[in-house]
Amino acid sequence: MSHKKTFFDDVNELIAYLYTKVDSLSPLKLQKGLYFLYAYYSAMYGIKHVNEESESDYNLPEELFSAKFEAWNYGPVIRSVYLDRKSGEDKYQDMAKKFDADSFFSDDNGKEVKSFIDDLFSQITKASDFSLVDRSHEDKAWNDAFSQGKSTIIPNQAIVDEYKTKFARK
Repeated sequence: MSHKKTFFDDVNELIAYLYTKVDSLSPLKLQKGLYFLYAYYSAMYGIKHVNEESESDYNLPEELFSAKFEAWNYGPVIRSVYLDRKSGEDKYQDMAKKFDADSFFSDDNGKEVKSFIDDLFSQITKASDFSLVDRSHEDKAWNDAFSQGKSTIIPNQAIVDEYKTKFARK
């Protein structure tokens, strides 16, 4: 059996699931939510270094979704999501109505990922938009890319490495 690289085949699947949890998300909260979900997932379950043992009993994909974050003024942004969300939330709200979470998260790995998303997303939704922006600005991965110029791609490995270091269990 081949091992998937991402849990969600498309970031829109994750967004559809997030919209089953809330009626509405500001563009900032959606973007920062995706960023923090990606970063923390990668640190907890993701990319393993050579000879590194997993502390998890789960055999999960390296990434939550395929990410291409850019360093914008208000923090990390996925341009395609920005462009879709710019026209409103109807697309995501419609996708949420069709999203079957029980089926999607049916196996043990799925239940683990669902629990992870639910726990972190509940914290994200409680935070203000600009506290999330401020928090994302603390990240070296964003700072390094932002200093290079507007809309610079943030290397995924830089995000992963930073969060693995920040949250390494000693």
